[in-house]
Amino acid sequence: MNSIEYIPSEDRSFKPIDVIVCVDAQTIEDDITAGKLKLSKTQNSPTGISNKYFYYITSQNQLYAPKNNATGELEITDKVGGIVRWRASSLSTQFDYQVFLYHMTGSGVNTYISLPTLIETDFNIVVPEQKGTGLPNHIYPVTFKPRRVYHQQSTLLSPGRAQYTWYISIYNRWNNLIGYCTHDPFINII
Repeated sequence: MNSIEYIPSEDRSFKPIDVIVCVDAQTIEDDITAGKLKLSKTQNSPTGISNKYFYYITSQNQLYAPKNNATGELEITDKVGGIVRWRASSLSTQFDYQVFLYHMTGSGVNTYISLPTLIETDFNIVVPEQKGTGLPNHIYPVTFKPRRVYHQQSTLLSPGRAQYTWYISIYNRWNNLIGYCTHDPFINII
């Protein structure tokens, strides 16, 4: 398992590449129920599954053709020394389903991209104040609440094209394990 490093939210010394890995956990669970898919219940031997369950999203500054927007294949391009921050979310934004990136492997890991470090960060998020009228389309005042979040972080090590594999755990809203799976996109380093 990866180590956890704490980075305070005030650290603005670098401009990382942020990648959101959205997982369609509802469709995964539906396909399991319909007998179309079976996920491993063993963390060390996850099931490889297809692109149809994944949507990779990053900034428009990346080599990221609009036709590939939010698909299961993402190619990001940056220079050696660049930092990639990986976050996972279910399409319900972790409400009905929770997903977690727990391990990375692949042919390019440790050659082109470093093994990820699990990073813990505290920051404030904007939330609506509870002073609203409850009427439809009410404009709520906002406030900020502290939140602790986690992401995986890798460094780009050398030029080339690498394939990497994320190991992902999926849980339902009652914290029950749905299963473990893997997915394997590419990264280009210039």
